[in-house]
Amino acid sequence: MWVGQNDDDAAASTGKSTSSNRAELNLKEKQRMLKLNATIDNLRKELDNAGVSSKMNKQSILDNTIYYITNLQNDVVIAKQKAEYAQRIAPPSAATISPFERYFEMSSTPKLIITLDIQLVRANHAFRVMSGYTEDALRHKETLLACLSVDTSRVRNMVLNAIDSKKPVQTVVENAFATARLMNCLVFTAIFDAEGTTPECIEVVVTPLHRATV
Repeated sequence: MWVGQNDDDAAASTGKSTSSNRAELNLKEKQRMLKLNATIDNLRKELDNAGVSSKMNKQSILDNTIYYITNLQNDVVIAKQKAEYAQRIAPPSAATISPFERYFEMSSTPKLIITLDIQLVRANHAFRVMSGYTEDALRHKETLLACLSVDTSRVRNMVLNAIDSKKPVQTVVENAFATARLMNCLVFTAIFDAEGTTPECIEVVVTPLHRATV
């Protein structure tokens, strides 16, 4: 008899415990859903403020949130690329320019540095003014060659002669600049490494044959 009563008490206690646990879980789930709904409602408001309209259902709000975040990430990547490009093309500050670079840039004599295969390294201010081209434009090989001589084969020969002779090589050519064709004297000088054995680049100095007089 006592055993049966104990079993009944245990069963009643277990039932109460199960019911209590279920009620506790239901309360927690209800609280979780309320919090989730509040978060989704806040997302909808933020999307509305950003000009992204959404339907009232949760899936639409979540889909538009992902869409908006993806666009923001793309905007960040594009902004970073633009900033890096602006930094590359920005002229160096006076603090970072060495005296020799400043002398090259501000020299009144038009000059430029090219690679052995005739690609632009640097063109100073005087050359850019004379040619009418920016450095970016001069990085197009056809433009650079035309500025050095309308007879492009002569440019290649002058580069080879400057390397072989290890001396300045002078020639008179017709240059096709942005606004006019002019006859000028060009001096090609090969610049070698510290040992003087390996050519690294070519300096080209331009001397106008005719200067305008007032």
